[in-house]
Amino acid sequence: MLLPVVACLAVTALACSSPYLTNRVRDAADVATISFGYGVGVRARVSAIGAGLFANRDVMGLRGGRLGMLYEQGGPPVSDVDLLVYRMEVFSPPGEVVDQRHKDFMAVGIGPWTRGGEFELFRHSAATPQFYTQIEVAAGLGPSIRLGMNPGELIDFVVGLAGVDLFSDDIEG
Repeated sequence: MLLPVVACLAVTALACSSPYLTNRVRDAADVATISFGYGVGVRARVSAIGAGLFANRDVMGLRGGRLGMLYEQGGPPVSDVDLLVYRMEVFSPPGEVVDQRHKDFMAVGIGPWTRGGEFELFRHSAATPQFYTQIEVAAGLGPSIRLGMNPGELIDFVVGLAGVDLFSDDIEG
């Protein structure tokens, strides 16, 4: 009875130490979003197009491949604001691995569209390609929840099985 458990733990330890498998696990974690925080209102976003009346701060969960705390002490009090024609979203979780994998972003815009590139009149986005493939909804009335999926990250995971790194986020090996 003890031998299968020890063998399973040994295989798991070896698998987790492999750069290939570490990168695949991280790619798999990038696909889903489920985070909890505090906020008020509702919003929906498909790519850079979003709408809603929402103010929120994610505290913990799974987002951008990061599992655990999603904010740093002393940061801004909100990370999302949607006011029908104005949108602001910042995702900058603590942790060196997230920064190396380029999962953090800032998107600000007037109107339903947020565009990438240089500063423009009332528009700015410093977003990575995976920002534009995210689909999510969020709601809160005190406690808040964000649920989402990223089809682009799913494709990155699938082609990553063959060693292709679509979003250049494989940092191991």
